[in-house]
Amino acid sequence: MILDTNEPFENRLDLCEGDQWLQVSVLKLPAAKKVNPHIHQPRPPNPAASAGITQECWIILRGEIKIRLFDLDQTPLHQQALSPGHMLVTFYGGHALEGGTAGALMIECKNGPYLGRDYTVFEPS
Repeated sequence: MILDTNEPFENRLDLCEGDQWLQVSVLKLPAAKKVNPHIHQPRPPNPAASAGITQECWIILRGEIKIRLFDLDQTPLHQQALSPGHMLVTFYGGHALEGGTAGALMIECKNGPYLGRDYTVFEPS
């Protein structure tokens, strides 16, 4: 699949059907738009992976996106602003996002299939 992220779209563009093992989306995060801290629910592993969790990769294309990372017990681990060219890969634990600038745009890739919202939102300690 080839996507030109310069073409107009709404806030989220899912590039894969929900039953695919790789889920890729392009997300616009307006300034101050928040994705609350959350940890994805365990899931049955797909044949290509041994872990039964959701792992994600984010690539920042435009603007700034603020991230917070949490351990499995929801303890804060790290926070910073990501800028164009930054890439984040999460393997375990939780995360939160917030648009830092108007026009922020990122690509999100994660293992599928997409099961709908399969995560637990929490309040960081």
